[in-house]
Amino acid sequence: MVAIRKKIFENLHLKLLSLLFALILYLMVSMGEGQDVIEVTRQLKLIQTGDPTGLARIGDLPSEIEIRVKGRERDIELIDEDKLIYNIDVSNITEPEVYTYRIYKRKIDAVLPRDVIVTSIEPSQISIEFEELIEQEVGVEVVTVGQPAPGHDLDPARIVTDPKTVVIQGPRSVVGALVSLPTEPLDVNGRRGNIQVEVGLDTTGRPIVVKGVSLISVLIQIEPRMAAVELEDLPIEVINTELKFGVEPPQLSVKIEGPQIDIERLNPGDVRLVIDGNGLERGSYLLRPKLMIQLPADAVGGVKGPDKFEQVKVKLH
Repeated sequence: MVAIRKKIFENLHLKLLSLLFALILYLMVSMGEGQDVIEVTRQLKLIQTGDPTGLARIGDLPSEIEIRVKGRERDIELIDEDKLIYNIDVSNITEPEVYTYRIYKRKIDAVLPRDVIVTSIEPSQISIEFEELIEQEVGVEVVTVGQPAPGHDLDPARIVTDPKTVVIQGPRSVVGALVSLPTEPLDVNGRRGNIQVEVGLDTTGRPIVVKGVSLISVLIQIEPRMAAVELEDLPIEVINTELKFGVEPPQLSVKIEGPQIDIERLNPGDVRLVIDGNGLERGSYLLRPKLMIQLPADAVGGVKGPDKFEQVKVKLH
């Protein structure tokens, strides 16, 4: 009996330690049961760090690449999306050429849970092209959208900008090909008269920087479309008299010009050639007719004809 008891308690601390290890192993296996190993896709954000002196990048750096990761479902759920960032350091770039950067798994593993591994990276490397950085002065091109009010025109030659030119900075191949830079679109649909606005420059899709200017002051002048029309055989009238009259010649041809929208709205009788007979007695006279034009109340204005006509023979009786 004593021998048996001695056998049981012999090296007791080692036996207890073994039991503890066995229990831990059992718990680990038990906790892992039912946890399937899965493989999923995640997006890895790419960020350029560093700023090469005197060089500019051509094209856009992909904002994300695709990685495949593998692990137990509970470990996959522990992935912190905000930490899936890969920095590409270009601070050591000194020459204008194409550089290729490999995406290393070990850098990605460092931000993943312990038992999650990277199985693939697509693409596995990134190429970035750098060119010489230059500055150049270019013009400002005002971009408009829409159509002005009916009967009105926008003359691009009369658009005024302040400043007229700007200095841009960027890769030689991009900056060297530009003679002007467009503004953000200005809506002129249905507009008339002067438009004074401040607008930004549109650099979308161009790896350039505008130096020293954020807004452009633009003056757009939208003027009535002008037209001219010849009115043939317009009768000459004597007004402000009760006497009968005769005129030789009885008609004249008159050319009028002005805003097209006003001319098109003139009705018969709105344009007249008249002689003022107020105070005139019976007899014969040499008088100059005057042009009278009656426009609608909402007319643009400015319809006119000859200021002076030749004298005509007028007989009052």
